[in-house]
Amino acid sequence: NHKKDEKIFIGRRRPVVAVLGHIDHGKTTIIDSLYGTRSAEQEAGGITQAIGAWPIPLRLHDQDDPDPDGVPQVVETTFLDTPGHVHFYQMREDSARVATAGLLVVASDEHELREQTIESINCLLDMDVPLVVAINKIDKKDANPKHTKAMLKEIGFLDAIVGGEKPSVVEISAKKKINLRLMEKKLAQAILRQNLLAYGDGYPAEGIVIEASNTRTQGALLRIVLSAGILRVGQPYVSGNVVGVVKTMYNEFGKEQLEEARPGQVVYVSGSLKGIGLSQVPPLGEPFFVLKDRKEAEQMVDYRKMIQELAGNQVAGPPLFMMAQQSHQQHSEKTTDNGKFDNNDIDDFEEEITDIRDVLEARDNEMHEEEMGLPIIVKAETAGKLDALLSALSETDCARPVRSSVGPLEVGEVEVASQEKIPVISYGLEVSKHVQRTASKKGVTIIQSMVMHDIVYAIVDHARKKGY
Repeated sequence: NHKKDEKIFIGRRRPVVAVLGHIDHGKTTIIDSLYGTRSAEQEAGGITQAIGAWPIPLRLHDQDDPDPDGVPQVVETTFLDTPGHVHFYQMREDSARVATAGLLVVASDEHELREQTIESINCLLDMDVPLVVAINKIDKKDANPKHTKAMLKEIGFLDAIVGGEKPSVVEISAKKKINLRLMEKKLAQAILRQNLLAYGDGYPAEGIVIEASNTRTQGALLRIVLSAGILRVGQPYVSGNVVGVVKTMYNEFGKEQLEEARPGQVVYVSGSLKGIGLSQVPPLGEPFFVLKDRKEAEQMVDYRKMIQELAGNQVAGPPLFMMAQQSHQQHSEKTTDNGKFDNNDIDDFEEEITDIRDVLEARDNEMHEEEMGLPIIVKAETAGKLDALLSALSETDCARPVRSSVGPLEVGEVEVASQEKIPVISYGLEVSKHVQRTASKKGVTIIQSMVMHDIVYAIVDHARKKGY
């Protein structure tokens, strides 16, 4: 609904660098060396389990002129540090989707290319963004960067044209801070090849959800990377199953409160409209976009509630909501002056509702066919952690999640587990003492951990003891 001539140029977009690679190859250590932190030492289990966003000043050129050809000498750049564990693929893919440039980190002491190295290469190739390859850990005694280059060349990666050019290669030691300035220069060259123009007022804010959680106080809390427009407090938005108004907005660390954010920034957004279940969060990678006004957002809320009622009051998953959203766009011109749908239009939705019911029935049938293993209730701190844990459990044959959601474990869920005589899982979240006491009284087993592989082992062990 926004005309092209309404776009107002607001300057250059903040660059976004996605840092990808296999687990324990030094991605977080690179960020620590650039930003001056020690986050790698503080990670639970010694591994990254969420996307880290870091605003790091990147020197684009060394010329004395502070602004040659309109390009500033130093630009604050968003670095996205991604998990390297196999089951966090969605986070790596989402980071590559919003990247201005990619930084592939490969350890120089590996004898072969590891699984997530290959996966990260394919992910970045698909996104077609300029790439820099950082061959890390050259300070180690068994480092062999020439062999690493040979392996990358053997698979054709170093000769691939990505983002207009072949990938640049730099040998570094993040731990000893060797050649980090050279790596920055290569990243800067990749960034300067991109069109980083950004548009603001008159152009709706858009972005990608890279994480989502659910809190008792704020409801749905979304972490997004903005790709266009200026996002402001008070604006209505839609993302996946969540329709809301930006009530509060914080910077990439969730600490500094903001009134507005611009393209390339990572922000936390909270605020859900009345009438939308606060336990719902959009899936990772879901588009986030601002609506024209609150009335339009409320229409979508009303329409979605109507779709749910006609479909039998079942919770709308992503496929259902996508169908509802498409139908809303097709029928939006049929609303009356007061913004409500005419009663005659309800008949037009019957065929769509039938399709939606078919989707739900097919999903139920698939669940019944896969009813193998110990039934469990799964709770996770964020949508990313939930996605990764469910992916890991899908590779086992001894556990079957019957309910899964984002947010802290509640007493009601313990009651359900007691009735079903099944354990509950809490990944990445502390369980309140009240919930623990309730579980103890009801005889419900709670399996909890801050580290994914620990919790998977514990679930498998518990299932085996139960005969699964």
